[in-house]
Amino acid sequence: NLILVRVFKGVKNTLFGFDAKLLTMKEIVLVLEDQVDFIPSQQLANLCGYSSTSQILKLCKELDGYIKECYPSQEFELIINKHYGIKLVTPPFSNNDQLLDYIVMEDLAYLIYQAVLLERVVPTEEFCQDNFISNSTLQRRIKKINYYINNYGLHITFSQQYFKLSGDELIIRSFSFVLLYSIHRQLSKIPWIENKQNYLGLSQQIADY
Repeated sequence: NLILVRVFKGVKNTLFGFDAKLLTMKEIVLVLEDQVDFIPSQQLANLCGYSSTSQILKLCKELDGYIKECYPSQEFELIINKHYGIKLVTPPFSNNDQLLDYIVMEDLAYLIYQAVLLERVVPTEEFCQDNFISNSTLQRRIKKINYYINNYGLHITFSQQYFKLSGDELIIRSFSFVLLYSIHRQLSKIPWIENKQNYLGLSQQIADY
């Protein structure tokens, strides 16, 4: 399917309206999980493509907040030490998939995509109230998202009453699949999709056909 290939390449190589700092946090986690000891902040900055340590340290402090929200029982811990550097402490035989998903799912772009992919037409005021944002904040982020998705014939129209996703249905479905796969990798890890077992059963039937 040429459409699916085209969309897949686009999602892999662009931000698609997501906040760049959250994607950097994701990169920080991936770097730290490969370390067995503390890593100096300057080395971490270099590995993440930053020239100074101040921005990396700021992002690490924000990341620490996400970790505490995602793992309130503190099985994961980010240690920021002035002398030794930074270290991510994780339980044996664990992975960071839950944390990586959590970081991306906190982004406003993700919440917008979730809403329009599920509903197509979303009440503006209700969405803003549910997510504690202003209409202008929502409008700015939708404009940023449109910058990317317009390349695929998709567009989110914004008004004070509602915002809606429009475009060819095949493109929308292909985009939905590739976007969610690039974030979650597995259907079972998408918390807001209901009746997962039904979808998994249908997928198995198609695979066995």
